[in-house]
Amino acid sequence: MITDKDIEKIIKANREFFYDKTETDLKFDEVNQKFDKFLTSVDGYAKKVDDYHQEMKMLGNKVDRNENRIEKLELKIGSESQ
Repeated sequence: MITDKDIEKIIKANREFFYDKTETDLKFDEVNQKFDKFLTSVDGYAKKVDDYHQEMKMLGNKVDRNENRIEKLELKIGSESQ
């Protein structure tokens, strides 16, 4: 049969191995703070990727414009030399 002493041991063991409501709330707050930092990092990285993509698109357009100018100059130079 379980004695009062055994029950006290069980209660003491529960306090050592399990969180109470206050401790659980603190742990959730800590996890939420870490998750917020993680989201901030992901957002920062996403912005960098978006900026890079836009830069590459603009650079591609610039290269296309320069290629067209070179082709026009080649045609003009080619027709003048004949």
